[in-house]
Amino acid sequence: MLALFAALFIILGVPVLFLSVPAAGMFLPVVAIWIVVTSIVIGGAYLAFGRKGVLVASGVFFAFVAWAIGRGVIGPRVIENMRCSASDAMTLQPPRIRRPARVVLDDVQRIVSYDKYHPLDMVAVVTGAEVVEIERLARGHIGIAWSTKASPGSVCTASGSRNTIRTSDPQQQRLDLCLTRTELPSSSERMTKTLDFADAAPSILFVANAREDTGPRKCDVIDIYEEGGGARRQLGRFIYDWRDHKLHPDPRKPGPGRSDHWFTAIIRAVLGEQVGEDALKQHFVY
Repeated sequence: MLALFAALFIILGVPVLFLSVPAAGMFLPVVAIWIVVTSIVIGGAYLAFGRKGVLVASGVFFAFVAWAIGRGVIGPRVIENMRCSASDAMTLQPPRIRRPARVVLDDVQRIVSYDKYHPLDMVAVVTGAEVVEIERLARGHIGIAWSTKASPGSVCTASGSRNTIRTSDPQQQRLDLCLTRTELPSSSERMTKTLDFADAAPSILFVANAREDTGPRKCDVIDIYEEGGGARRQLGRFIYDWRDHKLHPDPRKPGPGRSDHWFTAIIRAVLGEQVGEDALKQHFVY
């Protein structure tokens, strides 16, 4: 009786449980193959070794199912818990580069929404640095990269330039300078993971440590680096936990400033407290 129950569970029970998962219907051919293969193998085991053969064959298939579930469900959850552990956050070290010529936001838009404001423009205006935004494809390959630069003068004639900026206010604000946004040479055809710049300008990098799979995330991770003289040094790691909506470590001070968006708080902690809308307002044209 036990052998019969084990065989029915493997041949029919597993497919039924699998098909109960949302969107599993697209794998019907795989389910049919599973039923055929398990029926043949378990049937052959019964003819060759009797009930013990059925139990052994069912046990092997059950172990395979358990391994697949662990790899597909349990494994990613364990990895995500490790990635989001607050103990992995790093206290920000003061950068040696005080005035970076380039600020790189590497795949940050994947985890931070720019619907209400655009930190790239703000950083370009306030610091005068070139701001590079990198969007990555699967497995970390670069899909597209953009460069934003601020130049003196409110009359913009270059292609892709403008003298307005989005802020927390509903309307765009005019500036006393021009912002020019250009696409950097595409690297997707070479399937590269690095972006080569023409110069080795001192840079600050905000690198999103995002998951490549589409499973549920429990946190966002931003690694901070500085590059100068051909060397890269990690300055810190910030972890924003979605479960308790806390930033680890949190650079915001108690008080009104603590209402800042968590990524804005990271930018100000890395590039200086003067980076923000107060400094940006000095370039507004009313």
